[in-house]
Amino acid sequence: MRFTVAMLLVASFCCVSLLGGATSPEAIAGTQSTPNVRVSHDTYLAHSEPYVAVNPKQRGNLLGASKLFTDLAKYRFHIGTYVSFDGGSSWHDNGLLPGSQAFLITSDPTVAFNANGVGYVLALGIRALPNHATRSGVYIWRSFDGGRSFGRAITVFEDAGFANDKPWLTVDTSDGPTLGNIYVAWVHLFDRGRHAKIAFSRSVDGATSFSPVQMFNAPKSGFPSGPIVTVAPGGQVHIVYIVLDRSSIDVVGSVDGGAHFGSSHLVSPVKELPEQLPHANFRVFSLPAAAASPTGSALYAAWADYGGHIARVLASRSQDGGQTWTLPVRVDGGQMVRHDDQFEPQLAVGSDGSVFVSYFSRLHNAANGLIDVYLARSADGGVSFSPSQRVTNVSWNPALGAPHATAQETFIGDYQGLAVGPGVIYPFWNDTRSGKQEIYSAAVPYAPVPSLAVTPTPVMHVLATASRAATPTGTTGTAKATIHR
Repeated sequence: MRFTVAMLLVASFCCVSLLGGATSPEAIAGTQSTPNVRVSHDTYLAHSEPYVAVNPKQRGNLLGASKLFTDLAKYRFHIGTYVSFDGGSSWHDNGLLPGSQAFLITSDPTVAFNANGVGYVLALGIRALPNHATRSGVYIWRSFDGGRSFGRAITVFEDAGFANDKPWLTVDTSDGPTLGNIYVAWVHLFDRGRHAKIAFSRSVDGATSFSPVQMFNAPKSGFPSGPIVTVAPGGQVHIVYIVLDRSSIDVVGSVDGGAHFGSSHLVSPVKELPEQLPHANFRVFSLPAAAASPTGSALYAAWADYGGHIARVLASRSQDGGQTWTLPVRVDGGQMVRHDDQFEPQLAVGSDGSVFVSYFSRLHNAANGLIDVYLARSADGGVSFSPSQRVTNVSWNPALGAPHATAQETFIGDYQGLAVGPGVIYPFWNDTRSGKQEIYSAAVPYAPVPSLAVTPTPVMHVLATASRAATPTGTTGTAKATIHR
């Protein structure tokens, strides 16, 4: 059955109205009193786009990464890392990744551990060549000591120009034939940035080498961006991404560990965020978040939607490999405030099946544009969310010490970090309470659900989506150049 956009919007409104205020039985313990720990203590001018991972092999070991700015006016930065061995109570700055000086910039970090405790950092890099030429690519660094030190960059993919953007990383830690596989997705731009495809590569030997790149043909309209790669038990790999200008969240999946991918499916239509929210001059866009259940077949996605000219974080789930999706529900538990803009969601799923979504919110001081971090939890498999809890104990001003992405807009990052460990969820974000952008973390305890039984989804919530056949070779999505570094 096919749904029109009008039908979807009406159904979405009904679903949000009915489910937005539903509360799960398990709340997050003590978030408002959880200490906010400063992560970055270096001399760099600003920090943004933090990401964090939990080492499954060594309890208390966390690895983080972020942009480190060297010039705010000229938007110059590299990637550095941080490590904790006491569950986030304290952090050590590692400085820049080895070999960073060989790049003009490194950007868009994500991090992960494998099941044996090997840490990985993935980033975009741009190199300068003679005669003012450049090469851009996707690179990965490895750590064999929990994140204390890293080797040199290993190339995943590289080509001429500024042709790559928004890389994302995940590692298979499940007990199966694809254990240890490393999956990487990114946006590959061509024709001077007017067209784009989703690119994918994998490693089956611990990042020693990577497979030839698979390029997914672009949609007939719109501009694919922000691919988030996930892996579920059994080697089910999914890439969730936004199609800008066509305004949809899409997914493409593989059931054989990334060797082959099927057709794309619609997750949901989305009303994209404006380039800037009211009372703000920092850039935003509806970059999705996604995660797979580590113990089942469920796949989750979250994004910021601007329906009604208010930014709301919505979430949806699939239980059939991304082919069909529930209609979106609000993650704030129905805490409706007219100007409470919510944006930059991040998503993680615990081993008990609990679904966590962190996000930025202007609930406490929207008129002055101050920001807080909030954390939502669903204890029923994403059917509903308990009222979100405030994580930050100080609201922060995004205008303080902000880099300038362009002359007209400042930059606070396009995403933040979130990772889950046994009984603890770790939000990881940048804020300016010190007077400039620094990285902060919190260790928020939660009580695992003893036996999570996902409530059957009522028929009205099911979004029946037709498969999207791959665009014929040579046909590409066309839009204005949309690069978010």
